[in-house]
Amino acid sequence: MKRPPTTVAFVLLVAAAVLAGGANGRAHERQVGPKTDQEPIMVTLERVSGRLAHKLQPDPAPGTDVLRGLQILFGQLGPDFPVIGVIDASIKVVDIAAVSGLAGKAQFNNVYTFLLDRNSKQMIQVCFFGDQAISRKPTLSPPEKRRPIMLTVEAERGRVIYGIDANPAPDRDVLRGLKILARWRGADYPVVVLINQNVLVADLLRAQALARKANFTNPHTFILDYDLKRMTEVHFCTEQPISNTPRLDSGCGSTFFPIQN
Repeated sequence: MKRPPTTVAFVLLVAAAVLAGGANGRAHERQVGPKTDQEPIMVTLERVSGRLAHKLQPDPAPGTDVLRGLQILFGQLGPDFPVIGVIDASIKVVDIAAVSGLAGKAQFNNVYTFLLDRNSKQMIQVCFFGDQAISRKPTLSPPEKRRPIMLTVEAERGRVIYGIDANPAPDRDVLRGLKILARWRGADYPVVVLINQNVLVADLLRAQALARKANFTNPHTFILDYDLKRMTEVHFCTEQPISNTPRLDSGCGSTFFPIQN
C-alpha cells in the first residue's frame, strides 16, 4: 500500500539514521566518555517564526543548505568525526530523526541525538530501538509479564491530552493518579508512555518528567505513527547541562530501525 508522502519522508530519515549510527547501532556496554577536546560538528534544529530552522556549527558554506555544509565537513574531517544533533523542545516529535537523517546522507557514521530543554537548561541524549505494531501490550525489553500502566500523550484539535488507563484519580491531574499507582504497585512497576508523533518534544519531556516525579523507575516510551500503525521505542540516556562539547554516551548512538515495506 502506498504510504503518505510525509510518512515516507520520515521513514527515509529513520533509515538514514541507522547508517549514521554505525557501530553505535549495535548493543554493547554503554560508556560515557569525557568531553571531547575538539568541538564536534553540531546541528541545531529549532522552530523560528513557525518554521523549522537548521543551524550548522562550524558552517563551511554559509548561505547554502545544511546538507551541503555537512558534505564539505565530511570531506575535511572524515566519516568518524562526531556529529551532534540538538533538537529543541519546540520541534514536533516526528522531526527528531531529521538531523541524523541529514548526517547519514552526508555519510557520517558517528552521530548522536540530544533533546534540548531550555527550561531546565539540560540536554538529554536519546536513541531509538526497533519498531512494532501499535499495541496496548507492547513487547518490552527485558520481557515483562505484568500488564504495564499506560500513560498516553495525544494531539486532538490543536490540544495535547495526557491520560492514564484506569486512572485511580480521574478528577485530579495525571501526576496525582501516577503517584497513587506508584504507591499501590511499587516504583519498579512498568509504565508505558505512548506519544503521538505530532506532539512537541516538550510534551515528550514532560511525560518523562511525570513518570519520574511519581517515582516510577521502569518507564518505556514509544512514539506512535498512526499512518503506518507502528510505534518505535525511544530510550533516554544521559542528561547534562547544555554544552557545545557534551559528554557522549557511546551506547546511545543513532539506533533506529526503519519500518519495513
